Amino acid sequence: LTDPCVIYKHENERLKLMTGVNVDDTLAIGREEDLQAFVDKISKRFNVTVQKTMKKHLGVDYEWGEDKFGPYAKASMKKYEKEFWEMIESLTGKTLDLYPTPAYPNTALVKCKEGEKAIEETKYRSITGKAMHWNRKIAVECNNSMREITRFMKHPGKDHWRALERFCGYVKAGKFDHLLYRAPDELKSICWFDANFAQNPDDRLSVSGCHETIDGKCVIHKTSQGQKTVLKSTSEAEYTSGSYAGNEVVFTTNLIEELTGSDTMTRSGDLLVIIKAHYT
Repeated sequence: LTDPCVIYKHENERLKLMTGVNVDDTLAIGREEDLQAFVDKISKRFNVTVQKTMKKHLGVDYEWGEDKFGPYAKASMKKYEKEFWEMIESLTGKTLDLYPTPAYPNTALVKCKEGEKAIEETKYRSITGKAMHWNRKIAVECNNSMREITRFMKHPGKDHWRALERFCGYVKAGKFDHLLYRAPDELKSICWFDANFAQNPDDRLSVSGCHETIDGKCVIHKTSQGQKTVLKSTSEAEYTSGSYAGNEVVFTTNLIEELTGSDTMTRSGDLLVIIKAHYT
């Protein structure tokens, strides 16, 4: 198996065991005796290392605790995030300034002018690649700034390096260095979406944003991406963004129904009706 997938087992019409498989890292959920039987069978063919309480998975460290809101799992990558902002400091020979936000307000990056040479593109790709991995696993508020930075990995210029330094300065400041997961009260998808009309100055493409959770407590999907066609109005951009969000919600809802038999879906956005239309 190379693609992430979910494998589960039903017995007497009830979910007995569920596993999330990511190449050689597998997360299994179930009763202790069922988990042990699963491990015993897998161990006959593969070498298996078992963590009874998940402390590290796919490069992310997990701590388990409880506060006034209840139990939680705290995800962080503090050692990893330090690696990429230290790479910037080593390259520039100066200490990064600390910033309260991951990007400069009310700005959009553009391509280098014709004839302008790329600046340290190999190192730019290396640092950006690490930052992308961290952003995907931990950050929920950095998607748009990360999207902007990654658009110029082939030919970064002065402004793109400045934006990357700003991003790393925000990470170093530690304003957001972990993500909390809490047990949902209901197994239902709640998704927020929005659009920024004609955000890209180079080609006037709009940008879609989507943030999906289980019951508002567990982040399962987040994205900021350029739309594929040039649109004529904000309404069109919102409809396009809503359609994308609808795809994600329908996929999650179908999976929940398949696993548990439940049938609950909540949608939220500037144009709520289009998600309902998409689903029905």
